[in-house]
Amino acid sequence: MATTSFLAAALDGDPSSDSDYVAGDDLSSSESSSAGSGLEDEPKSDDEYMTQNTKVVQLVNYACCAKRCIFGRTEEMDLFISSLDEMSKELRHACILTSLSISISMERKRKSRSKGVRARYTYVMPYLGAVCKQAFEACFEISTGSLNKLRKQVSTSIVPKKHGNLSNQNAKAIDYDALRDWLTATATSIGAPLSVRRKSRTKDDDGVVHVQYRTDIVYVLPSTMTYEKLHAEYLAHLGPQPTRVPSEKSFRQFIKSSCPHLRMAADAKHSSKKKPPL
Repeated sequence: MATTSFLAAALDGDPSSDSDYVAGDDLSSSESSSAGSGLEDEPKSDDEYMTQNTKVVQLVNYACCAKRCIFGRTEEMDLFISSLDEMSKELRHACILTSLSISISMERKRKSRSKGVRARYTYVMPYLGAVCKQAFEACFEISTGSLNKLRKQVSTSIVPKKHGNLSNQNAKAIDYDALRDWLTATATSIGAPLSVRRKSRTKDDDGVVHVQYRTDIVYVLPSTMTYEKLHAEYLAHLGPQPTRVPSEKSFRQFIKSSCPHLRMAADAKHSSKKKPPL
């Protein structure tokens, strides 16, 4: 009878018939499974990345291309702009060249055109990856002309070119001291001395302006002497020496700015028409 009742209970699906059955296991397992399924069904809520950098906000909303490759990428853009702002001018230049060198190493697609084959250039940026040309220019704040020059430079080297305030090397090679001495000697030999009253203003620590007058001697060259003739005489004075000489325009500017004791006849007539100081 006991065997018959056990088989009947097993056929009816009664779990109490199992030898290892413990009361409450089904309830706890069902509750845990339902709880687990509830956790899996709930979507994960990630907080949206926020930034106070207006430059980042403008860039991530910039409609650079049809794909809008940098749209909404606030976190990556914030990391990039924060790093870029801390760089010096030379380091930023090196960063651009490095990014372009990586772009060259990537596979470039080619598009056939009526005039030939056009190479498609893939631009790569730190934190942002592959971007379009407009986004690359906007993020690094460079123009299209500068980008084209950098692309030509990076094809041979990624070392930034040096521009250490070297000024005009051609102008520095001109011996202006020798030119000033020659002009002084020429003016005293062929020029007519003229007394000129000059006015100067000085301001003291209290902000009071003091006006002072002085009389200087200037030499007025003959009316037949022009800037062109004077420049030609200077070139003849130098002779065939292997030295760099100033152009006629630079020669004229140097006389007006650095030789206050020398005047041309036309300039002297023009200044005499002005109202004399009281």
